[in-house]
Order: sequence, then C-alpha cells, then structure tokens
Amino acid sequence: MEQEYTSNLQVEMKNDCIPTGVYSSNFRAEAGPIREGAYRVKKSCTELKKMAFLSDIPSHCGISGNEIAGTLAKDGSKQCQRDKPATYKEAKNAIKNAQRNLWLTKHPHFNKVDLCHQLQRSHQVITFRLRTGHNRLNSHLHTKLGIGASDQCPCLSAAMTVENILLTCPNYRHLRSQTWPEAIIIQRKLYGSLRDLQDTPVSIEETGLSI
Repeated sequence: MEQEYTSNLQVEMKNDCIPTGVYSSNFRAEAGPIREGAYRVKKSCTELKKMAFLSDIPSHCGISGNEIAGTLAKDGSKQCQRDKPATYKEAKNAIKNAQRNLWLTKHPHFNKVDLCHQLQRSHQVITFRLRTGHNRLNSHLHTKLGIGASDQCPCLSAAMTVENILLTCPNYRHLRSQTWPEAIIIQRKLYGSLRDLQDTPVSIEETGLSI
C-alpha cells in the first residue's frame, strides 16, 4: 500500500489515505506493517519535499450491527481453529486466558485493588494466610498435614482456627478488646477498610502466634 502511495507522490499531490484499524480486533497484528508503511511514506515525503498529514477518522464503534459482528468475531477467535495450527505463542496465550477466565469464575469476589497490597510485606503474608486458611494454626496442621496430636486450641474450648483466634478464644480476649473495643465480624477484620486490615496482623503479632 505504501509503495502505491509513494509512487503517486512522484506524479502529483493526492488526497490519499492509509486506513488503520485502531479499534479493530486485529489491530495488534496490523500494527507492525502499519508502522513500517507510515515510516516509508514519511521518508518518501521528506525526499520528495512533500507534506503528509495524519487524521483521526471516526470508526464504526457504537454502531450496533458492527458491534454485534465484532463480538461474534471475538467469540469465534476463542474457539478451536482446526484448519489452522496454532503457533506456540498463540497456544500459550489461549491457555493462559482460559485459565484466567476459569479462575475469575471461581472467585467472583476477586478485587484487583485489594487494600491488602498497601500493607507492609510481613502483614500481607499474615493476612493472606488468615484469609486462605493455609497457616500454622493447629486446625490446618493437624487436619490437612497430619502434624500435631490434635486440632485443639490451647484454650481447649474449640479447634484452633482463624475464626477461633480472631473471635472467640478466651486466651486472647484481652488483646482483642484492646484492638477492637466493639465486636466486629471476621469479614471486616480480613477484608475491611485499610485501618481494619492494619489492625488484624498487629493483633496477631501481639498474640505471639506463628501464622
């Protein structure tokens, strides 16, 4: 396309254009050739002392029929293309996207802007272990890993779980009352405001427990 354009420049100035699809589903594949073509046009214009203008022309975005066609094309691109073997990179991206979509389906409450990421590293680790249950409390060690004589809390009132430590264990009632003068639900302690998330690991550290 750019060769035809530059050949026209040698004869007369024409109001030609090189269409690009910035919003098209294939734009990434087109970007390289478009960039190369634009560079050659610019070089030819410089050599011929001509001028080239770039103009943003509104696309068909927002037109319902084209939007539906675009959606169907994207859905079709996700299906197995039996007549065209995928490259390693295409297969890798397809598997990665499929696994990510599956994970998001299984974790509907996933939050990209989780305030936990604003905590210091050690407190992030504590919060993550409390949330997932993968920690060093007796319940997980005994039930999941077969470590220890039982899952009981040292207070002997219940299994040593996250809920027990953060809500009911009498051994840490005083520490909890200092951090949370009023009773609050465990979801707030683990998923609440930044202040809530800061208080929880500090309280755990004060118990001396290894999480």
